[in-house]
Amino acid sequence: MTQAMVGAIWTGICIAAVVALALASHRIGTLRAAAWMMAVAALLLAGEDPWQLVFMASTPVGTQDGVLGLVQPHTLAHMFGGAGMSVAGLVLAVFVAHAALPRREKWAWWALLTVLLVIASADIYELTIYPHGLPLLPTPADGNRGFGWPTLAAGFAVWVFALAFSYRPIFRGSPSARDQPAKRP
Repeated sequence: MTQAMVGAIWTGICIAAVVALALASHRIGTLRAAAWMMAVAALLLAGEDPWQLVFMASTPVGTQDGVLGLVQPHTLAHMFGGAGMSVAGLVLAVFVAHAALPRREKWAWWALLTVLLVIASADIYELTIYPHGLPLLPTPADGNRGFGWPTLAAGFAVWVFALAFSYRPIFRGSPSARDQPAKRP
């Protein structure tokens, strides 16, 4: 089984989880479902850029994308640090989704939209350098088209869907009983 196939299966499982959350939203609440959708999106996105940084920094030269032994330790340290900071940012976004969306806090929705726009902008720039297997883009000079675009596309699509799914209860009308903020003791 190729890495692209594993990525496609993983993406399919995550999409199925989002469909299940959307269908269960009448029982668990729209905003709780949206928060869990954000977690799924973060998982998909963490599996691409942060994981790739760790993989590249840990893989010796001579294997596809490996830079271990080619770049200076300083560069490796920054690759691991960048991966760690990316994951920390995604974890923080998921925390905001779980802590503030169910309480209908508008700032959380706007913060999550901002995170989406920043991450998407970075990945759009990445696509100008490397196509991640996207068939519409030209093949790089090394001839390796790569893979990963379905995971990226699904991660962004789920994030957008979660924001759209949570928009109405946060910004319009009165929420259902399941979407009421939790009472604090």
